[in-house]
Amino acid sequence: VLGVAANYVTDGVSDVTVSHLFFDGGVQAHIFVSWLHPFKDHKLVVGGDQGMIVFNDSAPGEDKLIVYPHTATKVGNLPIANKAPGEPIAYGSSEPLRGECQHFLDSISGRTQPTSDWQEGARVLRVLSACDASIQSGRRETL
Repeated sequence: VLGVAANYVTDGVSDVTVSHLFFDGGVQAHIFVSWLHPFKDHKLVVGGDQGMIVFNDSAPGEDKLIVYPHTATKVGNLPIANKAPGEPIAYGSSEPLRGECQHFLDSISGRTQPTSDWQEGARVLRVLSACDASIQSGRRETL
């Protein structure tokens, strides 16, 4: 994990952060957070060798989840993006937070293991702690 941050309003309180995550096999991800931005932007973009899928939580209904069958080729040493129009993917219209809360309540009443248990929460906290440690130290942190 490598993180950077800026504090514009209050010293020591990050207003903008970027965390870059490195995974085995060369997979990378980044998380950008800013409460200062003048617009709400909640997106998850996953790219692969056969295209990209974009979940845009701020988009209306059928435009929230779109697959883009983009590919990339090389001409000489130059990468060329072969862009294609996006195609919406249908999915349920339930509220995710409501479903997660209901699953939690059902797990309590049925005494079953929830999908996102305390161990999942601990893993998330380890990543967030590593991001914060990287921001504080200016160095890459390993989990």
